[in-house]
Amino acid sequence: MKKSKRPFQVSIEHIPSVCIIIKHDAETSKAVIHELNEMAIEELCFKAKSVKNSPLSKLIGKANAGEVISILSKGDNGPDHEWGNTKFRLEIKGNIYQASFNRLEDEYYLLIFNRMDTDESEINNSEAETKLLRDFIDSATDGCCIIDSDMRIIAINRDGLKILGVKDKNVIGKKVEEISPFAKSSGRYEKYLEVLKNRKSISLDSYFESPDGEDGHYMVVRAFPVGNGMGIIGTDVTGNKEELEMLKLQKGLLESTFNSISDAVIVCSTDRKIIMANPAFYRMYKFKPEDIIGRSTRILYSSEEEYLKQGRLRYNPNAAENFKPYIMRCLRNDGEEFQCETIGARVKTDDGSLLGYLAIMRDISERIKFDQELTHSRQLIEKTFASIREALLIIDYETDTIMDCNPAAESMFGWKKSELTGKPRITVHVDEKQFGVFKSQLFEQVEKRGFLELDSFHLKRKDGSKFPTSHSVTPIANEKGEYMAWVSVIRDVTKHREFEAKLKQKTIDLTERVKELRCLYRITNLTKDTGNDLDQILQELVYMIPISWLEPENTRAKVIYDNKTYYSPDFRDSDIFQRADIVTAGKQMGQIEVYYYGDRKNNPFLEEESDLLNALASEIGRFAERKNDQKKLEETNLMLQAERETLERKNIAMREILESIEREKFSVKQRIQSNIDKIVVPLIRTLAQRLDENNREYLTLLENSLNEIFSPFVDKLQREFSLLAPRELEICNMVRDGMSSKQIASLLNISEQTVLKQRKRIRKKLRINSKRINLASYLKTVENTELSENPHY
Repeated sequence: MKKSKRPFQVSIEHIPSVCIIIKHDAETSKAVIHELNEMAIEELCFKAKSVKNSPLSKLIGKANAGEVISILSKGDNGPDHEWGNTKFRLEIKGNIYQASFNRLEDEYYLLIFNRMDTDESEINNSEAETKLLRDFIDSATDGCCIIDSDMRIIAINRDGLKILGVKDKNVIGKKVEEISPFAKSSGRYEKYLEVLKNRKSISLDSYFESPDGEDGHYMVVRAFPVGNGMGIIGTDVTGNKEELEMLKLQKGLLESTFNSISDAVIVCSTDRKIIMANPAFYRMYKFKPEDIIGRSTRILYSSEEEYLKQGRLRYNPNAAENFKPYIMRCLRNDGEEFQCETIGARVKTDDGSLLGYLAIMRDISERIKFDQELTHSRQLIEKTFASIREALLIIDYETDTIMDCNPAAESMFGWKKSELTGKPRITVHVDEKQFGVFKSQLFEQVEKRGFLELDSFHLKRKDGSKFPTSHSVTPIANEKGEYMAWVSVIRDVTKHREFEAKLKQKTIDLTERVKELRCLYRITNLTKDTGNDLDQILQELVYMIPISWLEPENTRAKVIYDNKTYYSPDFRDSDIFQRADIVTAGKQMGQIEVYYYGDRKNNPFLEEESDLLNALASEIGRFAERKNDQKKLEETNLMLQAERETLERKNIAMREILESIEREKFSVKQRIQSNIDKIVVPLIRTLAQRLDENNREYLTLLENSLNEIFSPFVDKLQREFSLLAPRELEICNMVRDGMSSKQIASLLNISEQTVLKQRKRIRKKLRINSKRINLASYLKTVENTELSENPHY
């Protein structure tokens, strides 16, 4: 197709900013000046002829040109990229400019530079955006309409009515399918619904039937979101493909310029009724398109007074043109008031007729917050895009060559986008044979299911290495149902396959651990009770071991203990076996052997199986040791029982001897007492008759002492009260016999006061000092207790 010499319809001379059209070659990363306006010539002090077709660096400097080319190379993600939002600052000849990109077509871009060194430059920037938008609106020669979220037409221009062959009153409020039934059959209606749902612009070629029955028209239709609804622009390209390319450039320029305006923009009629607004306006005022379109701008003002004031000053045919910003108080849809910086302008035709008014508004109170949120949103979009892991390839249906790819595809295959695009699809396949199998499956599955899914399919990287992928391929068809391209979504499942293998091995390992634990648990339970028979436990052991090993069908066990051997069913010898000794009380008493008959010649036994075998041997050894200890303990108990019976018999004989001795001692005491009573006592009494009164007391004491020879009183008193001194024992004996303190003092040749002190000490040592108890009575009680406790008296 022949390209236009000027890749745009609206002259950049109408834009009051430094405007440059460049041609960028993505493969060579070079940018050449295609055209520039008068303001660019004046600002940058160059002549148009001297810089046209020259490198961009000649006009704005090498560093600035390098930054421009870098942004173009990194940010060019296709025709849907929002170039109007790509802005940056740079310095040209001592002045600071803010630059923004607008894509015209594949290799052409519009660069707009606005000076940022004074407030006036910001005003010029707003004026430039306003004038540019007005020029596009004034030059619109295509069929245009606005549709709400219910697919009803709410606005349409004359060319749009002409295309549909109806009048305005027959269209407004009606649904698209009522006005144009052909929209559904052609597939346009479904595309419109996608725009409403996904909020993304689309461009498509479509055929429109003529309302008068004549030949129809081939149209290029562009549908894009507007508020909750969408706008549709249709350009008749019948017989003029070159105009189609121009129309695409014009639409792109209009849309990118409109979307690049970060401030709220509103267009109203001469009677101040709202006609259209940009997305920033809806964000600022929190309105929906259906809430404001066709309504008076009064709803935007905080008061009636403010609305009337601005009407007198600016929004009337007689008001003077003034592009300086002004401050007014506005009102959001939720009732919140805020201050707004606004620039108002008139919208005129080329002949000067007033069409309405345009206002560019900026919320001053939320300016900083808005910038922060915008930065956050951009970062979020970039991070989200960078986090997509699946590789995406767009492949031409006819040529089977790669048309486009995403960054994940570059990372996965090792090719840069510029290297991968244009190459045949077989480039990423392992070889021709496998590629042939892939294509046969592709067409077969697409015919049956409409898409192809391969859970495991190997592809190759730039370095030739192969890797497993999960592959999904879906064809893309136009409105006629003709396939145009393939979309391949590819996921590298190398780690997934490794994870599955590890998971499978881990499951096997866990199953084996469960089997081993069951075996150990069973044997441990049996060995807990020493009452169980060792033979039964060993027979159970040779049965449990094979079913607890990795390959039960190829495993048998043998246990040898105390010259006895136990076998698993179907046991036979093998050269491959493992062994663990059974040790009881430090002595090897037997062994457990596990034999293997399978194909795993190298390392046929798991490390855990060896540990289990040692644990089983140790458990059997401990059980046998406990059994031996129990047997010894039983023998010892029997021996102790016999000794206990013998000792009891000896104790009985001893008690009989001791009782005989006590009886003999009692008999001796009685004979001695009888002799004293018969021989000594009469002599003492005879002698007492011959002595005076004083000396008789000594004889009485002598008589009492003789009686005490066999009395337990003194021994009892000294045994229980070991703290009593000999003199205190002597006084206790006299007190018990009823002697007074004076008599005791006279016999012992001491003072009576000394006897009283001794009696106090005796009461304290006998622990009756704080009790009202007579000492003589207490001492007699001690004597009588002793006599009553002695069975021989």
